[in-house]
Amino acid sequence: MYIFQNHTADLKIKIESDSFESIFQESLNALKEYYHPSLLNEKFTKELTVDSFDKKTLLVDFLNEVIFLINSEKIFPEKVKVLSLKENKGEFLLDGKKYDKIYKDIKAATYHNLKFEEEKEKITVEIVFDI
Repeated sequence: MYIFQNHTADLKIKIESDSFESIFQESLNALKEYYHPSLLNEKFTKELTVDSFDKKTLLVDFLNEVIFLINSEKIFPEKVKVLSLKENKGEFLLDGKKYDKIYKDIKAATYHNLKFEEEKEKITVEIVFDI
């Protein structure tokens, strides 16, 4: 589950899930709703390795890699399979489609006001995006 939250100048998204692995898919779902891409039938699969400082910044770094792919290669990841996940490194397989247009823009996911809460059966993350 994800919710768009009000923020003064940027986009803030709150993501809740029952596992850290599924947070990555929920973040792609939120990006797809925000960008509202005009997808083409041309599919792609791409492996992505992300090194980070720790678990909470790994998601931000993953999202910045995804945003880079969206902006530079005109591809839109719709599904993510977590191949391996450690405290500060993740290997992912992205599936998606090329797009014709996107209707909004995101410059980057930020570390500003990043919240990461892990409870027994729920993980909650709040991320601010520079738009």
